[in-house]
Amino acid sequence: MNYRLTSAIAWALVGCGLLASCESAFAITDLETNAAIPFSFSNPGARSLGMGGAFVGLADDATAAYTNPAGLTQLVQTEVSLEGRRVETNSPFTSGGSATLSPFALTGITVGNTKNTNSSPSFISLVLPRGDWSFAFYRHELAKFNTSFANAGGTTLSDFIVNGNVQQVAPFFGAADLHIVDYGFAMALKANDRVSVGADFSYYNFKLSSLRSEYFTNNGTTKLINVAGDDGSDHALAATIGVRVRFNDQWSAGLAYRVSPKFSYTEDIVDLTGSTPFFASTNAQFKVPDVISAGVSYHPTDQLVVNFDADRVFYSQLTGKLNSIFSIPASTLDHLNVPNGYELHAGAEYTFANMSNPFSLRAGIWHDPRHTIQFDGTPATGLDLTEAVVFGGGYGSKMHYSFGGGMVFTKLHNLQLDAAYDYSEKIKTASISAVYRF
Repeated sequence: MNYRLTSAIAWALVGCGLLASCESAFAITDLETNAAIPFSFSNPGARSLGMGGAFVGLADDATAAYTNPAGLTQLVQTEVSLEGRRVETNSPFTSGGSATLSPFALTGITVGNTKNTNSSPSFISLVLPRGDWSFAFYRHELAKFNTSFANAGGTTLSDFIVNGNVQQVAPFFGAADLHIVDYGFAMALKANDRVSVGADFSYYNFKLSSLRSEYFTNNGTTKLINVAGDDGSDHALAATIGVRVRFNDQWSAGLAYRVSPKFSYTEDIVDLTGSTPFFASTNAQFKVPDVISAGVSYHPTDQLVVNFDADRVFYSQLTGKLNSIFSIPASTLDHLNVPNGYELHAGAEYTFANMSNPFSLRAGIWHDPRHTIQFDGTPATGLDLTEAVVFGGGYGSKMHYSFGGGMVFTKLHNLQLDAAYDYSEKIKTASISAVYRF
């Protein structure tokens, strides 16, 4: 028979969330269900995806409105674009095993994975060039994710024994649903033949709903001991500024700074372990990390373009004000962090321009840094160990590999169709997009 830990440690078992993305962001509370939510920062568009997301220095289609608005001045025709994406994620969570404090070891914990798939229209835009000015209106899904999983938790903590019984992280069932949509207006000015500047102003809608039910089994009887959940519906404004410089016919560079939104939501818990239910509620915030992007684009020939991007993602903003409804002390919460990281992108496109319908092939690779909450340092107490265990399912940096292609149908008023696939161990993304110019 397994028992929960003493009250201080038991509260920690309730919640330890972690964040994961690429293109993916989490609600920052200490609720376990948040551990399964990915957050993706990948640029919109199948063309960009096929080049490993390297697009800031090129930025020559409608998706520049989000990626680097200064690039919109390269467009000379009114165009409408639409993208659909299918994203498959493998989200880790601790699901058993054992851990020890002295000596500290997480090697015995069991990590489970839940696979989730979401498909949706991820980007829609309208671009209106007007002389040296260009304007764009768009809708972009920054995050869309839902999942559910069972048999999480259950890890035994061998150093802690009460009345001859080894304590454990209580098992739980979880479910989560996150949706963030960005409605943007971008404008760009061609200052001269070499320099363009642009800005994007965005209105974000945020919805979060998650539920975690914690339980334990005693003599074959399963008992629900508490229920906790995150719930929120909020909106916020944010902005991006961008610059693009064309050095000559072969080289160009871009720089963009995205100030990301912050949302409010609530977390509630009902504790059923006492003679009467106990209810508690707290306010929390979800801060999407800011991003600084720099890119270089090289055109050695009219057919070939090679792109390189570096993105500084301020992941630490996710845990800068980590909130707990479970009275976990700051001395423990301060160890739960996501470090700032660099995304490094490289990609290329080769176009067979002499065909009646020009066809392009694309390929890319990029480095996705760690963006899960983990316990940094060595646990000193049982409460520290509990947090380290619950966050022990997080994964580190990953490499992504992408490829894609596209065709322009000149007889159909320059209708362009593109497709791409991005693969990594944890996230797989398929994209199809269309652009109609008139």
